[in-house]
Amino acid sequence: MQTAPQAHAELSVVGYRFVGCELNLGTRQLTVEGEPRSLEPQTFEVLAYLIARRHRVVVKRELHDALWQGRAVCEGALTQCIWTARRALASAPGGKALIKTLNGVGYRFVGDVVELAPEADEQDDWRREATVARLDLARALLRSPAREDRTQAEALARQCADDGTRMAWPWLVAAAKEVLTFDRPSRSSGTRLRAVHA
Repeated sequence: MQTAPQAHAELSVVGYRFVGCELNLGTRQLTVEGEPRSLEPQTFEVLAYLIARRHRVVVKRELHDALWQGRAVCEGALTQCIWTARRALASAPGGKALIKTLNGVGYRFVGDVVELAPEADEQDDWRREATVARLDLARALLRSPAREDRTQAEALARQCADDGTRMAWPWLVAAAKEVLTFDRPSRSSGTRLRAVHA
């Protein structure tokens, strides 16, 4: 069975911990009282989706739309996923009661949850990717004839240089300085302007 894209995932959350359980979004693993529990892909997605939206009731139609994305599935598919998730959580204290059913409406995850943040090295990877993307945007904006775009490009490049200094990434400081000293042609004449910033 093909799984839906991880509609529940956010960049800053890599998993959830609750009543002796941990749901790891990266490894797609549920552990209950330290023991791994096997979940079918759709059951994992249903559980993760409910936990991510635990502050409200999730209606059945929303779950179907988000996780099956318009594919035709039997009416009992969602009920089966909920039943399987409850069974997997059953050995945790109060595990069976973590998913509440609101008859005719939908479901709600009611346990106390701690969101797990990425490890420091994962945060550095994410930060590095975001910074490189910001620097690429600065390079693209710098080629624009619009003054506002060039101003934004220079501001982005300064942010990248500051990030590089703070994170001790000399490669980033050097790349940002290249953007800040980029030669670009003047619109009014054929001469080249050189923007140099400290």
